[in-house]
Amino acid sequence: MRWSAIVVLGALARVAHADSAEDLFNEGDALRKEGKTTEACAKFRASFAINPDAVGTMLNVALCYEQEGKIGSAHKLFAKAEASAKEHELESHRAAAQEHKDKLAGDVPRLTVAFAEQSPDLKLVVGEDVVDPNSASDIEVDPGDTKVVASAPGRVPYVAHVVLAKGEHKAIAIPKLGYPVEDTGRATLGKVVAISGGGVLLVGIGVGFLAHRKYDTQFSNGNCTMKDADHPMCNQTGYAETQNAKTLGWVGTGVGTAGLVAVGVGVALWLTAPHREAARSVSFAPSLAPGEAGVVAFGRF
Repeated sequence: MRWSAIVVLGALARVAHADSAEDLFNEGDALRKEGKTTEACAKFRASFAINPDAVGTMLNVALCYEQEGKIGSAHKLFAKAEASAKEHELESHRAAAQEHKDKLAGDVPRLTVAFAEQSPDLKLVVGEDVVDPNSASDIEVDPGDTKVVASAPGRVPYVAHVVLAKGEHKAIAIPKLGYPVEDTGRATLGKVVAISGGGVLLVGIGVGFLAHRKYDTQFSNGNCTMKDADHPMCNQTGYAETQNAKTLGWVGTGVGTAGLVAVGVGVALWLTAPHREAARSVSFAPSLAPGEAGVVAFGRF
């Protein structure tokens, strides 16, 4: 993608008090024309930090993200720029933002986060963004490794890393955040892990049930009929809804599998625990993620 693709965006939407932001933008634009892309992006980001409402700067920062391969960040910022340009009747900016946003839409990785327990004070951070736990079913992220952190006051934070490729959609399950357990032994630790996994498993079963119900509804309301045992026929609405139901079903399967693995690990720890353990100043908390399960230990060894 060449910088010349956004020459039309050079007319920065500015406010009178943002002279320093304007200077930074102009410096970035000059560097862009010299082919110094990295230096130009640094200037555009600095200008954007001062004046985040400038549509022209917003578009240039989004293009920097796109060129760096951060297509999730780029897609979100292009969408924001499109809405802002439409509000301020900046048609050329709106058209450019929409063009780039639509081009990236199919390649943006998406993450679904499910919770065994969702307390009112739960905080969810995905990558560098704070995400509302109530809106965590379709989170746009950048390709590669994404860090997910769930925390709450007085609880042990849950940390996971999820690797997604372009266009990939994955789901992870956040277990109930535990309280630090002071040296209660391996058997108690196994119980905590098993119970947490059981909660996650129930979430997965619930999601799968909803998906099945949503799929069957399209046949009961006439949007779909069965051509034969393996080939349903649907109208446009039925096709869209059955595809959504299938995606939801895969999410439920992923969540349920993670919970089942956690239950197995917890039971194994519980059953193989020795009858007595030497006392030690260590606190334990479960650490679960899709495809893996373990224990986080705090203290001195």
